[in-house]
Amino acid sequence: MARKAKLTREEAESQIVQAARSLFAEHGYYASRIQDIAELSGMNKRVVYAFVPDKESLYLAVLSEVSREIESDLNEALMNESELCSRGAIGVYLWAFELFKQHKDYARLLMWERMGETLQGVRLLSTQKTLRTKIHNLALKAEGDANINPFDAALDVLETQIALASAEDDESCAKIELLKDALLADR
Repeated sequence: MARKAKLTREEAESQIVQAARSLFAEHGYYASRIQDIAELSGMNKRVVYAFVPDKESLYLAVLSEVSREIESDLNEALMNESELCSRGAIGVYLWAFELFKQHKDYARLLMWERMGETLQGVRLLSTQKTLRTKIHNLALKAEGDANINPFDAALDVLETQIALASAEDDESCAKIELLKDALLADR
């Protein structure tokens, strides 16, 4: 019988955080149990508790990771601001749509937070406000500071729809694409 290769501390911690991320995004904070996270990560509950003192700490680690990832992608894109601005405001918002679509876990965790299904005081909304401000400012710059608030509202709807759609659900993804087309048509 072959032995399982021993994971480094970083690899084990990464597996735990990825399992937690998946379950928190799918089921929310309250419906996700440490036992389920342990099983999904291929470890037992004691091993999980060796890495994190409690579920709240694990949740905070997940939020930190998803926030860092989307902020990094946004900041990287902003390094090429002139190319984004050349698309106009609608182009900027469509680019933002694709950004949120690529970060489904972030969008789903944000949806759970908006529904009140997370810890009190733990907020992705502050990260979201920062992201929204950067995107909005970029769109304003692209349009010469024109009033574009209707697109901001449309982006809210799209983020929620992305959060509800799963990667395997072609029908939901098709509905999102229809919303995106509707946004373009209303331009």
